[in-house]
Amino acid sequence: MLLLWVGGISLALFLTLPDHRYFLPIFPAIAIAIAQVLLRFPDYAERAILLSLLLGMSNLYLFANWFRESHLFLLTP
Repeated sequence: MLLLWVGGISLALFLTLPDHRYFLPIFPAIAIAIAQVLLRFPDYAERAILLSLLLGMSNLYLFANWFRESHLFLLTP
């Protein structure tokens, strides 16, 4: 079922749409698959979770529009 979910949606979107944000419907299926792998190998779960959080933070830093959001970080009284 997961392979149909990921494969079907990915193939349809890959052939029709140019942008990566349209792949959001497959993220829950990928999370389910990763959770199953981590249940099978619990010794590596902590390391995998920490690395995924680091990857998420680095992606946020790279893809955020910091010039547009700079007003949030100004320390004016």
